[in-house]
Amino acid sequence: MSSTTTYQQMEPYSFGYQRVSIDKRYDKPPVIYRGPDVVENFIRHLLEEEKEIRDILSSIEPMIITEYDKLDYKYAKNVMYVKSFQQQNYKVKEHDHVTGSIRGISCNNCNLQIKIPKFIPVVIHNLKGFDANLIMSKIGKFKEQDITVIPHNKEKYMSFSIGNLRFIDSLQFLNSSLATLTKNLADEGQKHFNYLSKTFPDPDVFSLLLRKGVFPYDYVDTEQKLEKPCLPSKEDFFNKLGDTHISDEDYQFAQTVWDKLKVKTLGEYSDVYLKMDVALLADVFEKFRDISLHDYDLDPCHYFTTPGFSWSAMLKKTGIVLDLITDIDMMLFVEKGIRGGVSSIFHRYAKANNPYLFDTYEPTEPTSYLSYLDANNLYGWSMSQCLPYGHFNWLTEEEKIKLDITKLKADGSDGYIFEVDLEYPSSLHSSHSDFPLAPERKHIQVEHLSPYSKELLQNLTGKQRLTKIENSFLTYTTRKNT
Repeated sequence: MSSTTTYQQMEPYSFGYQRVSIDKRYDKPPVIYRGPDVVENFIRHLLEEEKEIRDILSSIEPMIITEYDKLDYKYAKNVMYVKSFQQQNYKVKEHDHVTGSIRGISCNNCNLQIKIPKFIPVVIHNLKGFDANLIMSKIGKFKEQDITVIPHNKEKYMSFSIGNLRFIDSLQFLNSSLATLTKNLADEGQKHFNYLSKTFPDPDVFSLLLRKGVFPYDYVDTEQKLEKPCLPSKEDFFNKLGDTHISDEDYQFAQTVWDKLKVKTLGEYSDVYLKMDVALLADVFEKFRDISLHDYDLDPCHYFTTPGFSWSAMLKKTGIVLDLITDIDMMLFVEKGIRGGVSSIFHRYAKANNPYLFDTYEPTEPTSYLSYLDANNLYGWSMSQCLPYGHFNWLTEEEKIKLDITKLKADGSDGYIFEVDLEYPSSLHSSHSDFPLAPERKHIQVEHLSPYSKELLQNLTGKQRLTKIENSFLTYTTRKNT
């Protein structure tokens, strides 16, 4: 059983965001708002940004053609998307409509297919776990906008859109705290903090702020406390939810920021903290985008999670064309072989016997040692093996007879999925006792359960009569397995 204890109700009092553009003409300082109706004003500000960005994207800048661009066009034999030019599909200069610069030489067909996406990404760190609930609580006030939602469950949202604003969670790509991400980026050098340096141009201040800020979240429970003319005490930074105190180093950092930026009130300190956060997130996510575009020619802003991004990267890098299974019997056959994780309760016990165990060593008994082994990234390891992608066919009876399973190679060019009858010899039971091979999915009859399991199931379900349970089980029984 689990329970949730509510110890506070959070009311936002400020928001901040940083507009990101590859064109310096459209750069602007971070927007910081502190006042009433925070969520509604946040959405209104973003809708105004959307209109402004749409106006920018709808205008087409004339081409800026350099001498290099002229030579590149003259001698280009292949489109920058690899294909060769044809007489009916001639080469053209493809240019960025926003900046006017030439992106490369393309064929006419490809050039005509390139369109500016209609959506504008809004990137929030831990959107799914926190901010989405605040935004969704007020989203009903904007009924004139088209609202779409991709839910994770009844309480959390993977993404949602308000008009052309698409909200995505950077934590779904960069699964670490902003503090850790900032530290990792800082280790690579200060040159990566473009937006932080613009927000805080003073070199000394910029160098100071190359880390995540600290803030007394639990202390600020009224608007009046934002008028406090000095930094709260170290004890006021206590985190009730995490049951943790701030370190001396972090408190000294907060005091240095207060003094260095000549902060007058806790509200102003909050504004500085928010400016730092949005600038740091912008720099971290832009660096991630740069790496993704360089390595995969893919922009994470067009995805919702890392798995979706990785799937596209795989298809793009391998050039593989996946066949769809259209035979329903074949599909059911494959699904029949899918196994979920095996759930077990183990009472771990292992006993060693060697001269290093002075109290329990038995010289007359065989010598033994304990070694703890752990395998990491099992899913990644399995996904790096040969994977099926096409030419799915049933074997004919003649092919089955000729096939020698013992000669098949794990890394061969052809793979097979078998449904087999397995015999589990009793001679293997002892050596396999910790983890029997080949889990099977089956209906377990109540008579197979122990008296304790029967009582436990009745207590959990409230049912006096139980007939069968379906799950994945590890057993030594002879069985059919896929």
